[in-house]
Amino acid sequence: MRKTEILLRKILRHGFQFFIVVLLVQCQPAEKNFNPILEISKNVDFSYAGYKHGEAEFNLKPKGWPVLNVVDFGAFPNDGKDDITAIQSAVDSAGKLNGAVVFFPPGRFDFDVHTQHEFVRVHHSNIVLLGSGEGIDGTMLLDHTPSTWPDMNKKWLAGMYPSFFAVGPDTARIMNFQFQPEFKLSTVKPAPVNSSKIVVTDTDNLVKGRTYLITMRDTGTALTKALTFPLEALAANYRSADDEHAYRFRQLITIADIRNDTVMLEEPLLWTLQSEFHPMLWALPEILDNVAIAGFHLKTKWNEPFWHHKNPEHDNGWDHIKLAYTVNTEIFNIRHDNASTAVKVHNCKNVTVRGSQITGNPGHNGFVVGGFSSRILVKNCKGGKQLHTFSMQGHVTGTVFFNSYSDLPSAIDLHGGLMVNNLFDNIYGPTMKNGGHPNNTPPAHARGLVIWNWYPGPFEPYKSRIQNVLVDLQTIPGVGIYGLQGLFQQPVFVSHQDSVISGQYKSKWGNVAFKKPSISSLYQYQMKQRSGKNAIY
Repeated sequence: MRKTEILLRKILRHGFQFFIVVLLVQCQPAEKNFNPILEISKNVDFSYAGYKHGEAEFNLKPKGWPVLNVVDFGAFPNDGKDDITAIQSAVDSAGKLNGAVVFFPPGRFDFDVHTQHEFVRVHHSNIVLLGSGEGIDGTMLLDHTPSTWPDMNKKWLAGMYPSFFAVGPDTARIMNFQFQPEFKLSTVKPAPVNSSKIVVTDTDNLVKGRTYLITMRDTGTALTKALTFPLEALAANYRSADDEHAYRFRQLITIADIRNDTVMLEEPLLWTLQSEFHPMLWALPEILDNVAIAGFHLKTKWNEPFWHHKNPEHDNGWDHIKLAYTVNTEIFNIRHDNASTAVKVHNCKNVTVRGSQITGNPGHNGFVVGGFSSRILVKNCKGGKQLHTFSMQGHVTGTVFFNSYSDLPSAIDLHGGLMVNNLFDNIYGPTMKNGGHPNNTPPAHARGLVIWNWYPGPFEPYKSRIQNVLVDLQTIPGVGIYGLQGLFQQPVFVSHQDSVISGQYKSKWGNVAFKKPSISSLYQYQMKQRSGKNAIY
């Protein structure tokens, strides 16, 4: 622990807060006429996040879609019998219709009563799984048995078996995507950040409306250093470029139109494409589109004090929903009761998780975005007391956590990786306590992290200690923090190189302004500027 932080905590504990001024002498004032909104908007427009870019909500009963009742497939509520097989039959039948609603009437449906590692798999596009609500008169799904994994060195693999739903292509077809040559489609020519078009060398296999992956590859550490400037002490995974880890920048894009060798994009680029880093366009083996899960109370029988990394059950044994390789998908109005992870989004694009809450037994993870997911939106959610409450990891880009709250103690968690240009906007309750393997941190987040109006509670979740110093800029280089105040008016600070920041600060490491910005929400502001619409609460 740094000497400055120790001294600061002693001062706060004894109430001598007037000494704080002495500790802050190294802080630099922000430049005059500095406009954070204009500065951020030069590099990223966060308003493209979420289902249909946040401009519409999922229609739960589309015209012409038949409604399949799970009761008609043998899933009877409140009978105490395992319903997974019957529900799976209803989902598979809906998948063959290219557009259908699977409806769950009120009552309790049971999962893993006498089995383990069973759950419902959604392998088709154009499906709605619709419960009767998360309230007392709605639809409850109850999981009786946790998932486990025999190798204690890989406890996280218990998460391969969620308690309730896994949405995405058949795993056997997507696990083979490891940047093999057969998935390469075209070289991409240099293009500036925020560009909505790219020029490619080959358009023969590109299809309008389909989603692809853009990458840049490090041939040493030059790209990594650009993504993490001015950080120099890099974790082990970023010191070489000899395998798939060399693809440091990754962004999912969807093609809006193709005009000769020019490809128009539905969302702009989130980083400048440079020829020396070999920009490449990749096909994905398969991706699902247009899926929704809504109106459920998901509950497990987990009921013991959470112990971080105790065993597979505690880490991932009671995960609820997993999404992989899906686009234009919504998860909403879900109550997650007793979850080791509520929702995990992996290698997805334009997914919205909204109006959901975590209750019951505190667990490991809350709402997690990982892999090379792009433009994900988590909004209007309550994160409970999960250790890693609002979490990102991997190569996430353009993701927004908006207008969300968590109980105390809880945390924003940047779990390591070369994530760029992500936003936490109007977040109440969590401190920042980053986890992750030391091979992936530092950095906890690469350049472009923005935190806009953050109201942290006083406790960090690992040991429930007082946490006044929230962020070390050396773990998240280039961060912009605008509007930072304690949830209970407790003093909060940011640290950098053994000095403590409590006011305005600007350097190559980032920008900090504790004063509440004139624009209450950056996400709302950018949405209004781009589309003329307010973001839907």
